[in-house]
Amino acid sequence: MAYGKLIGIGTNEVYEKAIPSTAVILENDSIVMLPRYDKFTEAALNLAKEGHSFKEIAGNNSAILITLLLPNDRNVQYPNTQIVFTQPIASDSSVKRVTLAVPVSSSSTLLRELSGDQVTIEHVFDY
Repeated sequence: MAYGKLIGIGTNEVYEKAIPSTAVILENDSIVMLPRYDKFTEAALNLAKEGHSFKEIAGNNSAILITLLLPNDRNVQYPNTQIVFTQPIASDSSVKRVTLAVPVSSSSTLLRELSGDQVTIEHVFDY
């Protein structure tokens, strides 16, 4: 118990407190602040559905990861993406996780396409 408290105190002294939002630059160079972690997915999807395109996410203008949940018998291939890995879902053998790398500049187009394909978007990474 004491060891855990010491680790917590040390961590708070060394590292900054996590910021619960992240800056995103849109196509018109406007900056919006979106929630981080699990809430980022919904916020990014909403902006994409509104027609916005991303230029930069949290200082990143190269590529981000998006994970999808798909039936095992379904394969996907989208323009400007690369499948990083596919893994089974242990709790549901009929479903697999597919992780895609996509350029930030193409991510909103992909999100709109995924929504139209009725694909389950598990997570959009905010870095």
